[in-house]
Amino acid sequence: MSDVVETFEVAIDDAVFDDLRQRIERTRWPIQPDGLGWEHGGDVGYLRELCEHWASAYDPRRLEQILNRFENRRAGGLHFIHEHAPRSDGGQALLLILRPRLRRCTSILPEFCRWPAISPIRH
Repeated sequence: MSDVVETFEVAIDDAVFDDLRQRIERTRWPIQPDGLGWEHGGDVGYLRELCEHWASAYDPRRLEQILNRFENRRAGGLHFIHEHAPRSDGGQALLLILRPRLRRCTSILPEFCRWPAISPIRH
């Protein structure tokens, strides 16, 4: 892995999204056992709705446009956005874009937000 920070534009090939839609359409959904749901892994009905949204209504190009309003950077395989405040007395923000292969990534941001103080980034 490289420690070099490089800027880039988020541009995902249409084939990636086409493949995702096809995989969702081919999914063989299990039958949800009565009385079981999130406490045993997941609610099949909710997951089907979520996947249907991804396959038919979600607009990934819109997300690309939003992300590309900022200067996207990567180093060592980590994608991040580091924005300076528009005012001289403002702070800085660092947004890490997590990859799905990271387990429990949904719990990282809430934990991060509960920290009482975050050290400023030194250049």
